[in-house]
Amino acid sequence: MGVDRILASSEQELKAQSAKYIAEKIKGFQESHSGNFILGLSGTNGQARRSRAQEVFEALGRRDEVDWTRVRVFLVDERYGVKLEEDSNLWLVRNSLLKSLAASGVKFPEEHLLAPDTSIGSWEDCAADYERRLLDLFAAEKAKGPQLVTMGLHSDSSIGSIFPEWYQADPDRWKEATAREFKVLCTQTSKFEAPQRIAVNLRVIRSSETVMVWLKSGTDEAWQ
Repeated sequence: MGVDRILASSEQELKAQSAKYIAEKIKGFQESHSGNFILGLSGTNGQARRSRAQEVFEALGRRDEVDWTRVRVFLVDERYGVKLEEDSNLWLVRNSLLKSLAASGVKFPEEHLLAPDTSIGSWEDCAADYERRLLDLFAAEKAKGPQLVTMGLHSDSSIGSIFPEWYQADPDRWKEATAREFKVLCTQTSKFEAPQRIAVNLRVIRSSETVMVWLKSGTDEAWQ
């Protein structure tokens, strides 16, 4: 996997360039492949990072070079048990990317957006159901993994919603996080909002052709 660095002179330019980068990756795939582009989106942690992700997804929805009928979106992670709908990552994606697409006259079918069903009775059953449906998506697309996933890196070295404090508490958790097969995990954090999470394991992330990472917000490192 190669490394592309997005250079920008400001936070706003970073958001625009990030959306352009994703759109061009989708366009390039669609011009050279007959299948659907699988895009994994993370809501990240912290208000500033979530705001950035929201604006990037909104800008992506305004790009006109993408054939959205050939895109399938899934959530890299979700917040389980949140009291307010707007605190969920599904709400974030619906009210950024999908809302922006709708404003541009593009209808994105709900069945093309894969997310954990948090109405399922238990946390573990929710993760198991999402794992089954995610595996079905990759099987239907005959894909070895996603084409692109987005995520943020945080000060505690968490990746997506796989938190060091969670896997360091039990060696079996690290085995699940790094398993060779695709898995969906129930993870926890005491450092960020929404302590209970549903997260794809590192194998899903590492199988992606492109992993788009946003660095620390509020510093030059975020966009240089």
